Amino acid sequence: MFKKNIKNFLIVCLLVLVVVSVVVFFRSKTNIIQAEDVNNKLTGWAYGSNIGWISMNSANCDVNLNDDLIDTDIQTPGCAGNDSAKVIDYGVRIDNSNGNFSGFAWSEMNGWIYFGPDATLLVGPDKTLLVSNLIQISNAPSEPRTWAKFDKATGAVTGWAKILSAGDDGWIKMSDDNIASWENNGVKIATTTGDLSGWAWNGDSTNVGWISFKSDSPVIYKVNYPIFASPAAPSNVVATNYPESKRYIITVGWENSSPNIVASTVEYKKSSAPDTEWSDFCSVIAGVFACSKSFDPNTTYDFRVKVTDKNSNDSAWVPILLHNTSFCAPDVSLDASGCNGVTISWTQLGYGITSYDVYRKVGSEEFLISTSTPGNIYTYNDTGIELEKIYDYKVVAQPGDLESNVLLSIKPCHKPKMPRWKEVKPE
Repeated sequence: MFKKNIKNFLIVCLLVLVVVSVVVFFRSKTNIIQAEDVNNKLTGWAYGSNIGWISMNSANCDVNLNDDLIDTDIQTPGCAGNDSAKVIDYGVRIDNSNGNFSGFAWSEMNGWIYFGPDATLLVGPDKTLLVSNLIQISNAPSEPRTWAKFDKATGAVTGWAKILSAGDDGWIKMSDDNIASWENNGVKIATTTGDLSGWAWNGDSTNVGWISFKSDSPVIYKVNYPIFASPAAPSNVVATNYPESKRYIITVGWENSSPNIVASTVEYKKSSAPDTEWSDFCSVIAGVFACSKSFDPNTTYDFRVKVTDKNSNDSAWVPILLHNTSFCAPDVSLDASGCNGVTISWTQLGYGITSYDVYRKVGSEEFLISTSTPGNIYTYNDTGIELEKIYDYKVVAQPGDLESNVLLSIKPCHKPKMPRWKEVKPE
């Protein structure tokens, strides 16, 4: 009898040892998966002694990356399978633009845990009801009555999640610094690495208790959020008055050095009004690195350019200061090959020009306006001249007093005098 009891005792001890070894091995796995930067899903596991493992992402069930099939590896608690069944696509996401959580996590003991508005999980008898239509955050037990939210400045996570199977007892609070024992120990996200830490709490009749988002050694598990650094600012940012025939259409161009850029934004304002708000120049999609817009002539502008990546992170602005549209002036050419006056021609400047003023002077006299032509006329024949005098011409575009930078002197053609006849008496 004694031998039999000893035998039974040894068997029990052996079983206990096996169970303990499995649990220790199970929990000591480093459940760290690369962040899914495509959809901002959390990765990895949270853990509570009364709720078990909580998977933040369906990818946790396919760590060997064999086409999203459920693994048999023991490090996928709650996902045990045989590599033949598809994983249900789920996950907890964070909107990188505002820090709002959404979606679902999976608990091996309590099922779905809801983190905020999501249109993917259908429930009800016919699986047609959206959970987001059934659960009202206004019913949360206390302030703040918002779904879980990440403060990008401090890293603090506030608000609520909810265990769906627990009904009104399923609310999980992410942090509360008003409770002394919980102060500074709520859920946080390291703003440089994306690692989660701290504790969430459910104290209702479900007896879930504390939920850890990052363990201490030797039990290693954690939740990770793909923190994305701001993209590098655009480079080689330039503004040009282009093309030559339309001198006041300004083109701003740039280059991108960061991956995953989805948009670029250009803004402008007049340099003479630095306190005014920036105005939209253009917003363009990925792959476009320049845009153009018409501007007033004889005006100085400031521009700035930024890029935005797929995670809604903006780069720093790159400024272009004091870009002037007034350097353009007409180029003048003259023709006086005939004796019917002087023909003056000049280059058209395009946008914004309403008229061209043609000036002339004789010798050392002052320039006087000879004529003014509409902005679509680029030639003038000056017949009101005197032969054998030297004339200088210039053309000034308006508005802006854009004076030609070339002054040409010309002497109209000379008509030879007729010979004079004089009769001489024969001697």
